[in-house]
Amino acid sequence: MQTIARNHWERDNAISEINSAGHIPVSFYLSDIKAWLITTEENGMQAVAREKDVIKWACERNIFETATPVSQHGKTLEEVNELTLALMMGDDAETKDAIGDIAVTLILQAHMHGWTLGECLESAYQVIKDRKGKMVDGVFVKE
Repeated sequence: MQTIARNHWERDNAISEINSAGHIPVSFYLSDIKAWLITTEENGMQAVAREKDVIKWACERNIFETATPVSQHGKTLEEVNELTLALMMGDDAETKDAIGDIAVTLILQAHMHGWTLGECLESAYQVIKDRKGKMVDGVFVKE
């Protein structure tokens, strides 16, 4: 089970559903689209394996030999623009694909720096976990 939750209520309900099904929920906040990806622990482990698949795919295509962190950043922005269009069109299939494409570009960017996406997520979480702020027009604004 995987769900995109756009607010705390949707997130909490998705987590409750996973718990009631006897699974351990895992939640990732996707700041670009201001939503949470809620999945099961099993799917979370699948994400780690898939990260390795993405790196292998990139190696087979010589991406790391020719791309730079700056060019990879450009690819990420291209995919974020595709996400924006999908959201504006209300196209769930394209939204899901765009989020996946963004994840691929971030995996490659992290790898170029010698990190995993999980390490980057943990680093960001350690910075934000105690952050205070408030919601303004649907956006969290830190103090």
